[in-house]
Amino acid sequence: MQIKSNGFNLKFSHLIGEGGFAKVYLAKDIIKNKKYAVKFVQTSKMEPKELQLFQNEKNILNLSLVNNFPNIIKIHAIFKDSAGNYYIVLDYCNGGSLHKCFYEYYNTHGRPFP
Repeated sequence: MQIKSNGFNLKFSHLIGEGGFAKVYLAKDIIKNKKYAVKFVQTSKMEPKELQLFQNEKNILNLSLVNNFPNIIKIHAIFKDSAGNYYIVLDYCNGGSLHKCFYEYYNTHGRPFP
């Protein structure tokens, strides 16, 4: 799949994670030659409560997009396609999720991450 929007020309590679109502794909901007993580959210399949949670998340992410908070993965864009699907373009960090890192630390050391 390939998407051109908001100054991005993204070619999707493969699934790198998924949650309750979203999937995260590795994508490469073929013009900028840079990798991104793209969170794909299908709002059409959400129940009203899930939709409200996503709206809250989107509001928080928009604040991060505008304010460029330190120590938080940079959000480059949030856009919606004609089918109502959302795409959230984030920096790609190849170390995996923070949750996975905490889990692996606990399994290795037998205690929570300090």
